[in-house]
Amino acid sequence: MDKGLKTLDILALNLRRLRDEKDLSQMDVAVAIGSSYGSVSRWETAKLMPKHENLDAIADFYGVSVSALFSEDLTTYKKADPNPTLEALSELVVEQKQKLKALELSEEEQRIIDKYRNTSDLRKEMFHKLADMDLDSNPDAQIETLLKPLDKTKQKSS
Repeated sequence: MDKGLKTLDILALNLRRLRDEKDLSQMDVAVAIGSSYGSVSRWETAKLMPKHENLDAIADFYGVSVSALFSEDLTTYKKADPNPTLEALSELVVEQKQKLKALELSEEEQRIIDKYRNTSDLRKEMFHKLADMDLDSNPDAQIETLLKPLDKTKQKSS
């Protein structure tokens, strides 16, 4: 969501998103939480802030905490279903596997990390300096300057 959103705007977006996820009308939500259609409409258009008791009812209805309704990242606050179905559990397992897979390193990434871990401290320092440099002006000269201490170390060990 946009960083410039106000609390009421965030709430309105979340209420609309939660309702859309359940494929419900504003009237369905109003009946479920004991409110009016007009109130639900004004909440979703950021024209009115729900009363405290309505916020509690909304949060319970959607299975989220009240603070989640005001969160810019609503997905991290969803409550777990106390009685999940086998299908819901399967979906959760698939979702978690996808998240883990996204975190896995490729063979090339793992090779680079292993190589870095086995590199001398001097070479690691050089990598960090290179990463901090602006190499747009004259990269060859800057790299040569960095390699000189490394070359001297090689000559001494020979």
